[in-house]
Amino acid sequence: MQSHEGKPIIPMKATQLLTISFVTALASLAMVACEQKTPAEKAGDAVEDTIEKAGDAVEDAGDAVEDALQ
Repeated sequence: MQSHEGKPIIPMKATQLLTISFVTALASLAMVACEQKTPAEKAGDAVEDTIEKAGDAVEDAGDAVEDALQ
């Protein structure tokens, strides 16, 4: 909206300040929400770690067999 003189009714600086404040608040909430892991995410991390350790153990066993055959 503009007044009859062509100037905005709400000063541009106030609008910019409100927009920046809103975006900053929204970004802060998003970051806080991303930091907290759900129980399912924690369980998934535990499964992932277990699979990685098992893969490392299989690789180590394969290396040991290869060394024994040489």
